Amino acid sequence: MDDLQRDGDLLVVYDGVTLPHRCPVCNAPASGATATVRFGRSRHGRRSGVAAFLIGNAIERISDHLTGDRYTGPVEVRIRLCAVHRRQLRYLFAATWALLVGGAAGVFFVITDRISPWVGIPFLLALMSGVILVFGMASGFVEVFLRSRRFDDRRVWLRGACPEFLEDLTDVDR
Repeated sequence: MDDLQRDGDLLVVYDGVTLPHRCPVCNAPASGATATVRFGRSRHGRRSGVAAFLIGNAIERISDHLTGDRYTGPVEVRIRLCAVHRRQLRYLFAATWALLVGGAAGVFFVITDRISPWVGIPFLLALMSGVILVFGMASGFVEVFLRSRRFDDRRVWLRGACPEFLEDLTDVDR
């Protein structure tokens, strides 16, 4: 349990830790397999021009210094969820696939002139929404239940854990 601590209402975890057999969202007994969740921060990788690159890096470093973040890369945590929250996650994945498949079918029908391009606009929006959700969940940008609040080396502070889950944990050493 040394890899799992709390800081007020935040859950503090280290890279590679496995959470206990309780759902961190509602403290119910966990069911099913362990899911690996990746918490990271998106950074603007490429900037055009030397000035934009230098200014962008300077702003990111100042922001990290002011917030106390020392981001060294994504942190992976193994989480077990209860049946209710596992089902909500499955619904999100099903909705994402429905957006992708329905949007792709609508775009295909517009391309083959089976429906009007004006009717195809909602399908195109659905396809784009599905793609954004897929890439967001794959990159860790869309954090469903636990959301990253702060990074410090290979630790991350997470918001979204219930107070009952946090009450048995020790406070962070400052």
